[in-house]
Amino acid sequence: MKLTITLPLGIIALAGSARSQVVVDGTIAGDAYGPAVQVQFTQTQFGDNLSELNAAYMTVEGGRLFIALTGNLESNFNKLEIFVDSQPGGENVFTGVPGNDNTGVMTGLTFDMGFEADYHIILRRGSFMGDKFDIDIAELGTANFSSYFDVFGGTTEGSGTTGTGPANASPIEVAYDDSNVAGILSGIGVTNQANALAVLTGMELSVDLADLGSPGGIIKFCIFVNGSNHDFASNQFFGSVGPPQSNLGGDGFGNFNGLLNFDLNSFAGDQFFDFAAANPVGSNYCLAAVNSSGSAAIISGLGSASISSNDLTLVCLQLPTSPDHPGIFIAGPAQAQIPFFNGFLCVDPVGLQRFFNAAVSVGGVISEAVDYGTSAAGGLNVVAGSSYFYQRWFRDPVAGGGNANFSDGLEVVHTP
Repeated sequence: MKLTITLPLGIIALAGSARSQVVVDGTIAGDAYGPAVQVQFTQTQFGDNLSELNAAYMTVEGGRLFIALTGNLESNFNKLEIFVDSQPGGENVFTGVPGNDNTGVMTGLTFDMGFEADYHIILRRGSFMGDKFDIDIAELGTANFSSYFDVFGGTTEGSGTTGTGPANASPIEVAYDDSNVAGILSGIGVTNQANALAVLTGMELSVDLADLGSPGGIIKFCIFVNGSNHDFASNQFFGSVGPPQSNLGGDGFGNFNGLLNFDLNSFAGDQFFDFAAANPVGSNYCLAAVNSSGSAAIISGLGSASISSNDLTLVCLQLPTSPDHPGIFIAGPAQAQIPFFNGFLCVDPVGLQRFFNAAVSVGGVISEAVDYGTSAAGGLNVVAGSSYFYQRWFRDPVAGGGNANFSDGLEVVHTP
């Protein structure tokens, strides 16, 4: 469990950038989502290549949130539950209101400390009076929900667009590709994360941010696969439940009780994750290795690339939280990918500059306003028209090994 903070918009940036239009077609191939924001750590007990979550990818483009969840969703009306915490307040304990799609059976489900759900999206597919793929969106604690049936027009795979309704003023784009036959395996143990990241197909959707309360900072997500009646949770969560872990069932111990009312604080780690919904500066590159938070740290930039404006802010998410640890930003004129500590040094050692501020993250999040003249000794050697490369180094003794790690890298092409 960790304390998750919501930073003001002025110090938030998008974790991953998109440089081409995202097409909602059930595959991330050709879509510049950037690095995965979550990777599955626990094998699936809901059937290998039947219901499994391999990795999560997100980006914001044109005022819309794009979500890709690689893997599979069984054609038996198992539910893909997507809970969204995008505004102050919300429900830490699920109230079952508005109760669409019989979600009242989940009344009493307690989320991790720091997560208060505002919206609930449900994906499901199966055969009942014909093949169909359905989607619901609900504004929790209100009477507002929209249900859309047979979005693909008589099939359980494909792509489609909903209409509008009480819970969505703009159409939702959704797609599903069931072709994955690889990825994580069946079981309760630890996954091969390289195999999880190799999966490119699964569930994909696009929602207008205005229909999620127009968030401008961090959005939190709790995503999991549930049974066909919302009353038997799998072991497929983002953030992952730590292996070894069997299905949670209705009571958290794998039993069926006709309800779903366990407490996620009882499980190690956070069964939610952060994503920063703002327009990015720069583009991500290089690999980031998983740290003791259960995720890989992701760096992003906010403000502008203008040297004269001097308004770039670096943000790093998904840092270790047990406890939070100090670290520094580094930068340089060339990129690299050198195995070092528990991760990869993504800034070439030649010309590498270390920022002065060795700050401790809070709730796995750190931000620092860049001052090109004073952030590092002698000032940062940025040149208009050229790229400069940024990264976060941080201590991580809980992980062992090299006791430290890195985020991925951020390339910023600076302007005058």
